[in-house]
Amino acid sequence: MSKPPYHRDFKLGVLGGGQLGRMMQQEAVNLDIKLACLDPNADAPCAKIVPEFVVGSFNDEETVYNFGKDKDLITVEIEHVNTDALEELEQRGVAVYPQPHLLRMIQDKGLQKEFYQKNNIPSSAFQLIESKAEIEDANLKFPIFQKLRKSGYDGYGVQSLKDPHELSKAFDARWIDDADPQTMIVQRFCEGFAVDAGRFHTDMRILTCIALLKPGK
Repeated sequence: MSKPPYHRDFKLGVLGGGQLGRMMQQEAVNLDIKLACLDPNADAPCAKIVPEFVVGSFNDEETVYNFGKDKDLITVEIEHVNTDALEELEQRGVAVYPQPHLLRMIQDKGLQKEFYQKNNIPSSAFQLIESKAEIEDANLKFPIFQKLRKSGYDGYGVQSLKDPHELSKAFDARWIDDADPQTMIVQRFCEGFAVDAGRFHTDMRILTCIALLKPGK
């Protein structure tokens, strides 16, 4: 970073301008940090409250690069962003958190599960399956949850398959309607240390996070 975060000219760029960005702006005001958001929706929650709001796709390489090149630090409020542009910005000297190589892993649920397995991080058993034909021949123990490797979020792209007769639903991108949403919050600081805030229950209404309740259920 070219300036410390507490410098009054410090520019923090956020890919995404939704409800999380809005909460971030509330804290940025307290710290006298100028927040800039990039979002494809001109009516996004951050549109009218941040010092700089840019309408554009955070999946487009050129758009992300041009947005970030005058920022001191870039972060995200959603993981589905263009990581090639973030790598270019990082090489240019812009700080990027989470780093692009970590975002690539976060974008792919299969890579996440393999990372957990390799590093002995407790996680549910899994199989990586590439097609409907392959899943029909797999040796599965029901009930199972089938999750899309990419583009899923907040229950989207997840299927509850209770028996082999439901395999026809596999790979359909749907919203799961019977999950108990849980989240873990970990604060990571640029200095390199992290604080685990523990497990929370997410109160979701009409696909919107209303509250985080602690402790989690």
